[in-house]
Amino acid sequence: MMQTSDRTRYAIAAMTVKELHPKMMRKLACVHINAAKLYEMIESNTHGIRSYLNRTEMDVVSTLLQSGYDMFDESLMYKMISYFTIVQRPSNNWGTSPTGPHQTTLGDDIERLRKRRNALVHSPSPILSQRTFEEFFDELHEIALRFDRHLHQSTHINRFQDEVNIKKNQSPDQETKAKYIEALENVLDLKKEKVYYEENRHLEIFYGKDIKELFGEDGGQATREELDDDIWLNMYLFRVKDKRRAVHCFRKAISALEKLDDQKIVVTDVEESSVLLHLRAKKYCFQSNEHFEREVLHLLKSILRSANLIMEYHFMVVMSIDTTKDDLYVDSRKWRRVRFETLPRLRRVEERLDNAGHSVRNFRRGRNVFTGLGLFGILFAPLTSGASLGWTTVALLTATVGTATLGTIIIEQYLAGGVLEAAQDSIDKDKTQTIYFQNRVNYYMQRGGTYHEEEFARLLSELFPDAIINVVNQPFQDFIKSFINTEVGSVFRAKDKVFQLRMELEIELKNVADMEREYGYY
Repeated sequence: MMQTSDRTRYAIAAMTVKELHPKMMRKLACVHINAAKLYEMIESNTHGIRSYLNRTEMDVVSTLLQSGYDMFDESLMYKMISYFTIVQRPSNNWGTSPTGPHQTTLGDDIERLRKRRNALVHSPSPILSQRTFEEFFDELHEIALRFDRHLHQSTHINRFQDEVNIKKNQSPDQETKAKYIEALENVLDLKKEKVYYEENRHLEIFYGKDIKELFGEDGGQATREELDDDIWLNMYLFRVKDKRRAVHCFRKAISALEKLDDQKIVVTDVEESSVLLHLRAKKYCFQSNEHFEREVLHLLKSILRSANLIMEYHFMVVMSIDTTKDDLYVDSRKWRRVRFETLPRLRRVEERLDNAGHSVRNFRRGRNVFTGLGLFGILFAPLTSGASLGWTTVALLTATVGTATLGTIIIEQYLAGGVLEAAQDSIDKDKTQTIYFQNRVNYYMQRGGTYHEEEFARLLSELFPDAIINVVNQPFQDFIKSFINTEVGSVFRAKDKVFQLRMELEIELKNVADMEREYGYY
């Protein structure tokens, strides 16, 4: 009977999260920004928002003009509110829960709604104790009061606080209970991975579907720099006797771990929800299930010793990807990786132009001509000293005098074989990533963040690496041809211009890497 009652409470809470949470967020968003304006911002890709929305979410966005926010669920509403800071941002910034009852901005309450949903969704079993049930609805009632006050909702007809009471006292039938329990269980798609006995505790670890999808992902093809990328994770600890004491103990243990240099998974924060640890893991931890498992157990052993007495014997851990982490450091690393691929392709163009310049110069030296004859005149002079560009090239150059420029001939003869195409492809990607990176910097300048985030964004805005946009504002082959005329030295001039561009891009890459090291908030 007790088990049934626990499941019923879980179903009531699930129904409330599913129905009331998004309703409250939609109403709040409507007051601060109309649906048509938000649609316009998304369509114009303000701050690069489109790259953070999947295909399903973009389909929902397409309903904004006809249906307003009606089709937006809690997850998508949170993305919109936090990304564009539609309401006052939380005291501890987006993605981090409030640390005390005194933190009551609208952003704080949006974070509380997110935390409540995650604590429910990530539970490894669909049960809720009477005590947790009461705490759940007491907190929601306080949030509803603040929402009603902000929205000037004073009558029982439209007050959220009244809806909270109605939801709490409802009695769902068996079919409804099963429906909502199944819906929430499917959100995370948990799978029990292992059962261990660590620090005298029976430990069960569950991975969400998003974690399992990362195992072995591009492991064989990933570059060393890609494997060094960061992945943000949530680790929920269930069956903790005293959450407040546990958080205190864990923070002490984490402080000790920070002094170690060999950590593959790092705890960046701890908050009291069930208990929630925010983690940052290197991508190479996900090369296999076994590799990731070793790192997780190593971390758990390190922190559980400090909280042994306040953990129940049967202890549960649930892990999933933290989708709220949206930091500028990740954007910076993506930009650096694209820039890193651009540089060797420009160097290859330099080498080919250098070869072309020497070939043309050697050809000229092998001619008995006066200086002012010009290159095309040289081509018709008799060969001496055995110098030769090769009869095929000579024939081509001779045949095309008057119908093509030297730049065109150099490109066709010396930049063939995909060299120019590869450089153009890298430049296009670099431009796209640079423009996106610039949008993200502007976004952080407007939205704000932690001290390190804001300082990093400020420095980037002052020294933004935009040479690829300003210098190469035309197709790359036209850029090269613009420096080549009928004189031999013009080929070397084109090569020098490509070299100067590459040097400027390399300096930008180094500057951003140096700023990352100084202000990398990780």
